Amino acid sequence: MDPLWRGKDGKIAGGKDGSIRNCPGLYPPASWKNRLFLIKYRIMKCLICKHGEVVDGVAVITLNPGTSILVVKDVPAQVCNNCGEEYVAEEVTARLLKKAAALAREGVDVAVCSYATAVALG
Repeated sequence: MDPLWRGKDGKIAGGKDGSIRNCPGLYPPASWKNRLFLIKYRIMKCLICKHGEVVDGVAVITLNPGTSILVVKDVPAQVCNNCGEEYVAEEVTARLLKKAAALAREGVDVAVCSYATAVALG
């Protein structure tokens, strides 16, 4: 039993056997409520500043495969509304890395494009 389960009176809940069954009026720990709310509404706190909320936005990503430079604009990302930290999804990152590797193999030194163009060109 999680010792943080409490009744309305604030006392730790639980029966003689330590279970929380048949104990009406129990409330989960505050940390659980926050975590469940964040999961339900997909609100993520920024891992860097710990204060801002991460919202849908776009980013400019710079990749340096080998000696090449690839700058991709308008990349879909989650952006902190406080510090501006950018979080790019795994699928998006995989596509960008694939494109950067292809440009490096072709011998391109510098390339600047939008995300839609980078994905369309493969």
